[in-house]
Amino acid sequence: MRTAVLFFAALLTCAGADPVFRLIPPDATFLSGIRVTRSVGTSFGQYVLSQMEPEDDDFPHRAVTVVLKATSGEGDHEKSLTIAQGAFHPAQCAEAAIARGARVSPYRGVPIISKENNAIAFPDSTTALAGDPESIRAAIDRLASTAPENAARSAKIRELSEAHDAWFLSMGPVAEYFAGRIEDERLGAAVRGSLLSRVLQASGGLKFEADGVRIAGQAVAPSEKDANALRDVVRFIAGLVQVNQGPGPRVSLAGSLRVTVDGATVRMSVSIPEATVERLFLPKSN
Repeated sequence: MRTAVLFFAALLTCAGADPVFRLIPPDATFLSGIRVTRSVGTSFGQYVLSQMEPEDDDFPHRAVTVVLKATSGEGDHEKSLTIAQGAFHPAQCAEAAIARGARVSPYRGVPIISKENNAIAFPDSTTALAGDPESIRAAIDRLASTAPENAARSAKIRELSEAHDAWFLSMGPVAEYFAGRIEDERLGAAVRGSLLSRVLQASGGLKFEADGVRIAGQAVAPSEKDANALRDVVRFIAGLVQVNQGPGPRVSLAGSLRVTVDGATVRMSVSIPEATVERLFLPKSN
């Protein structure tokens, strides 16, 4: 497993064209990635991973070391392609899937395992693809293509993956995406109805630490005026989160928030205790 992680890290840092980047849809509007071995040690890390790995019994979850998820389209037209790195056994996966009613059909020499509108493919023994059959065929086409990759996007992915255990890159507003994943209704409503809906581009990531999670990111607003307003919104949202730190009064999360403005770009970082992260994001148990 460690070998596979090092292999993928080398792919992300090497110069020139990268097969992993070729698999990403050119029209992807939201990208996210996670190093599995760094996430499974905390409840929130497992939750983040669950939001990225496909809910498919035929997907080899235990063999995965790194996941990259690309989302394109909106609403009913939204599509997601999961690209996983690890140590896989394609023939065994195909045999087990067939036993559960799936079918296998080759495309450009790559067997695609499909059942209804869900599919899995293994371009090689270290790469797995999951999504709808059309998205997987398109990814295989890109892998065989000689067209140049999106160099700026690839460089940003390298930067984010080196700095964080889990990361995201959005080429559009992120408010709705994150608001729908926040369990705290008041905080979710604040995120959805704020200036975050006007963000032109955003990126950031999580660092899983012994006592919690460190979040850092940046957002590009339409103007410097909007950036300053967005900074105030971020501070307001952070103030909504009250943290229990043993006996005594509750402490606002805004105390650990650092947010700055540089032109139309807003940069922020904040440390959140594990218990607070779980309360905000993890579904409440019945």
